[in-house]
Amino acid sequence: MGDVHNIKTVKMITEISRIRLRIFYGWLVLFMMAVPMSGQDVTMELFPIDNPQTISRLDWNQQLFWVRITNNENAPIQYRIVYRLQISNSPLINGTIMTGRTRVGTKQWDGENSHGYLAANSGENVYNNDYSRIEQLTVDPGFNAIIAHAGTLPSGDYELRVELLAKFWSDDSELYFIDPPPVETIYHEWRITIPVPPLLYFPADESVINQTNPTFSWYSLQTAFGTNFLYNIRICLVEEGQSREEAMENLTHWTNDWDIDHTHIGVQENINWTYPSEADPFAMGREYVWQVSTYNVGGLYGWDEIDPAVSEIWLFKFGESPELISPAQGGIEPGVRPSFTWESVVGAMNYEIWIGDRDDPLVELPIWDAILTDASYLYPVDAPTLVPLPSYPYYWKIRANPLEPIPGEWSEIFQFIISSIELTDPPAGSSVPTILPTFDWSTPGEFSGYEIRISYGDDNPVVNPFFSQTLALVSFVYPADAVSLAPGKSFNWIVFAFDQDENILGAVEDYIDMSSFIVDPLILFEPPAGSSVNSLIPIFSWDAPSGISGFEFQISSEEDPGLGSPEYIYPVSKENYQLNASEYLLEIEKSYFWRIIPLDANGIIMGNIDDYLPSNFVVESLDLTVPVVTVSITDETPNMPTIFLVSGIEDSEGYALTIATVEDIIWESPVISTFPYTPTSDDILLAFTTEYNITAQAYKNGDPFGETSAVFTFTTGSESEPMAPFDEEIELIIDFGD
Repeated sequence: MGDVHNIKTVKMITEISRIRLRIFYGWLVLFMMAVPMSGQDVTMELFPIDNPQTISRLDWNQQLFWVRITNNENAPIQYRIVYRLQISNSPLINGTIMTGRTRVGTKQWDGENSHGYLAANSGENVYNNDYSRIEQLTVDPGFNAIIAHAGTLPSGDYELRVELLAKFWSDDSELYFIDPPPVETIYHEWRITIPVPPLLYFPADESVINQTNPTFSWYSLQTAFGTNFLYNIRICLVEEGQSREEAMENLTHWTNDWDIDHTHIGVQENINWTYPSEADPFAMGREYVWQVSTYNVGGLYGWDEIDPAVSEIWLFKFGESPELISPAQGGIEPGVRPSFTWESVVGAMNYEIWIGDRDDPLVELPIWDAILTDASYLYPVDAPTLVPLPSYPYYWKIRANPLEPIPGEWSEIFQFIISSIELTDPPAGSSVPTILPTFDWSTPGEFSGYEIRISYGDDNPVVNPFFSQTLALVSFVYPADAVSLAPGKSFNWIVFAFDQDENILGAVEDYIDMSSFIVDPLILFEPPAGSSVNSLIPIFSWDAPSGISGFEFQISSEEDPGLGSPEYIYPVSKENYQLNASEYLLEIEKSYFWRIIPLDANGIIMGNIDDYLPSNFVVESLDLTVPVVTVSITDETPNMPTIFLVSGIEDSEGYALTIATVEDIIWESPVISTFPYTPTSDDILLAFTTEYNITAQAYKNGDPFGETSAVFTFTTGSESEPMAPFDEEIELIIDFGD
């Protein structure tokens, strides 16, 4: 065309993204190409509709766009609009689906009132559905049939091309007769995609349902009235660690097998489906995923049974896993048979409890499990005995099960420990007044037995005990025939619990709750250390823990202060001793050292002899105005004393002796002048193993004079056992030789 020149091209792209709930998604790309006339200025603006996905039919009345034509010249023009709509990338139809053009008049017949005339420096709007302005409209009938069937435009990429043909009114040639090249072309693209149907509604994603036959609900696709779609719901169990997509690949828990045949009524609808009573029950506390698929038998939108439209994958949890109550998390159970309780779960047919030990905090290999019908459980006596140690935590969990193979979801895991054995007596760090103490301990329950171990105070913990014993009770008196608990020494003790097989529960090294005590020391009282005495038969006294079988009295003079080789040793059965001057005679103005050694039942020194330190005294003066008598008892005559006069009174002719008990006088002798003196059985008959006191009174000229002697106390010996007769006859053979 000779009068069209200086063509310029401008390309404009516009993208619009819009989401419409329950319908479709789309975006557009806008292109514009402009070719002005011979240096003149005529422009076109395109205004496409925003929501072509709502179009239900393409015809004369359907608006797709409108344009604004502006004549910026000082002369009038004549123009025509030519447009074309194409579709591509659609599963149903591709190609040109609609063409159209606007009317133009002629100068000769219509003049300036004709269609397409536009005065100088003016503008006007043209709508594609303005019947009076449209000269020609062609629509593919197959495309309209698809719209009628689906109710909306099919998915695909739509391109609208709008051309502006223009000439000066003064030109000789007219648009009524010719179609010159366009002076401006604008492209607009819509992309219509069918949203993923259906849209899930209930149960809400990640919700919890407690009904055994819940209702599932979703929104259908909006299609034309009377269109049939098949719907299928599929439910799968979620295994631990699976994503939703992975779970949907599991074996189907339940499906309706496309038995929902729904006829659409032209709007988006809510479809409900109730989980049937004959379906497999859901597992308590377990998570499930569900998804709805749909397709039209006629293949609308390219969907079919093999490749249907599918919804999102939603997740729900059926019921709650049981809520644990006791033993509480981190609790200390007072008994070895704890009571387990939890909140009951609606719909549970039974419960399963698993209990794990300290090596199984996830409770995957339980030491004990049980299936129950009630929401409580008492740990049974035939189950493995629980270790009463803080280093032995236990873990437990519960799940509620329906009547089907898939168990419920496990509850959270709670941890607890069993209360330890408490060593109560002797109290920790206390001092006991006996070498035969009673040991008591409290336990969290009845065990098959116990073992007590005792060691010296420097053995912490009790690794090398010198004494151990297996017991059935929770109290124990230290035996007299065991290794002695020496006075003044500290000791550690510990108790272990036994299982049914009489093995120690847990590891020995985990029993760290030991206790300690001290046996009261042996204390020397009389004579006080560093004091002086004025008697040849002083009384020595001391305080010692009870339970000691006997003592050994040791004394030496100042030549042996450490008593390495005692000058005199005497066994004693009580906590005092009166020195027998007839056996060891003190000397005036001389120092002496003494100590007491405790002996066990076998006469063996208790503890280390060096632990028993000596005490000392000095003999400063003696009272020679009173006599001193002592007694000696022999094994041959254990109840007949031999009496010694250790110190007499000057000018005395003899001494009258008196033997008495605390209550009675047993014997009063005549005046005796010769010592030692042993009474005869005609004189006196003393009882065996009995304590007596003896005193002496000096006589002169047949009369007593001076003071009575100090009391000397002695104890008779024990009676000798008679020899047992022989039970067998003895054959005596005498050989006199030849």
